[in-house]
Amino acid sequence: LAIDTGRAGVWVSRQVDTPDLIDPSEVLLRDENTGEIKATIRGFGSGLNHLEVGSDGALWVLDVGDDFRLTRLTGAVEDLDGYEETGAESAHHIRWSMADHDVSVIAVNSVDGSVWIGGTYVDLTLHRLFGYIDKYTPEGERLFRVYPEFFEQVSGIGINTRDGSVWISDTR
Repeated sequence: LAIDTGRAGVWVSRQVDTPDLIDPSEVLLRDENTGEIKATIRGFGSGLNHLEVGSDGALWVLDVGDDFRLTRLTGAVEDLDGYEETGAESAHHIRWSMADHDVSVIAVNSVDGSVWIGGTYVDLTLHRLFGYIDKYTPEGERLFRVYPEFFEQVSGIGINTRDGSVWISDTR
């Protein structure tokens, strides 16, 4: 669920019960007053998606389906209605594979547009889980990755827009 004031709506994710679809979930933009569907975007994995709207109006979709993908979508409602997210990049989206890690949460800083992602990395050599946090630019360039000490699985990210501090929670 993500509020989109620029497009006067609310983004929601839902699974689609259609056997012919390879990626059986979609993201809908519903009108903030009537609840009517304004736009439908398809092409996401089998899990429900985490959604955020950036300060620039970009819709970020953390697809936690079959292969963990991060997608940044841009465009007017008319551009996005009926859009299908396929391939790594096209006119209205850029997609990054996150398959090497179990991604669980996303947060967007409404002041600078930075995107924060958290999840779990499994070290098979040490037989141990490590929680991690990634910070991305609004354009999707990863700036850094941090493995907070003693964290096993990041379960929440909160951003204080007054001072820029980032708060994380863990499942332990």
